[in-house]
Amino acid sequence: MRLRFLIARSIEHRETPAALERFGAQLAHEVGAPVEVGVVPSYAELEQALASGLAQLAWVPPILLADGDDTRMVPLVSSLRDGKSQYCAVLFVRADSDRFALTDLRGARVAWVDRCSAAGYLLPRLHLVAEGFRLESMFAEERFAGTHDGVVRAVFAGEVDVGATYGGPPGSRDADERSGFHDVDPRQPVRVLFRSGPVPSDAVVCDASLPEPMRARVRAALVHLGTFAVGRMVTRRLFGADGFVPFEARVLAELRALVTGARARGWLPWASP
Repeated sequence: MRLRFLIARSIEHRETPAALERFGAQLAHEVGAPVEVGVVPSYAELEQALASGLAQLAWVPPILLADGDDTRMVPLVSSLRDGKSQYCAVLFVRADSDRFALTDLRGARVAWVDRCSAAGYLLPRLHLVAEGFRLESMFAEERFAGTHDGVVRAVFAGEVDVGATYGGPPGSRDADERSGFHDVDPRQPVRVLFRSGPVPSDAVVCDASLPEPMRARVRAALVHLGTFAVGRMVTRRLFGADGFVPFEARVLAELRALVTGARARGWLPWASP
């Protein structure tokens, strides 16, 4: 049986093509079946590929799981960073910015990642709404960079004033060293204006039609990748993760409640044009 594994362009960076090929080869070796790998432009197209049977496996952000169709998208494993299967969202500016608080963001130019990105769009916006900001009039300009790297580079270049990206696990000793801005350039000083609470890590999912024996083989193979040096190197370069643990449905409860509330209030980002 041939498997097709997809990622969305939002996590793409310079090392992605080579790392993705290496990951596919390593996963194929572990599973004992051919694995084709690929990149699609958006999470919407990734979902469509799974739903149509064009892909069997995918790397997805937690928001798609919290709002997705449980009958089509089956989580297999969660990613680990610094020993934790959680991360956070951050809003950040350059250290030389004259913006020091969220109230200073009125009239700012902001870069987001993707409408389905939890760290790069949804969570920062929901936090701003919860703080009483009116998003429809808050920013002078909003742009979608498509990737976390793109957001960070736009901030560093002064093309925008503030950007949204991921941070390391809340409470970890190196939260900022596991962030999008550090991954692009650790020498560039920044100021974090907002850091969210913990968010479930990205997951590898399969299409519901994938037979259970193959699901078990893929799950075991992914968990095993984190137990030896080459496997950890591959997952680190591609996903910024140290390894994987079997997915636990309970970790989605809080995020699912947030998404449900957002939908009820008309805040859900992909409901917008």
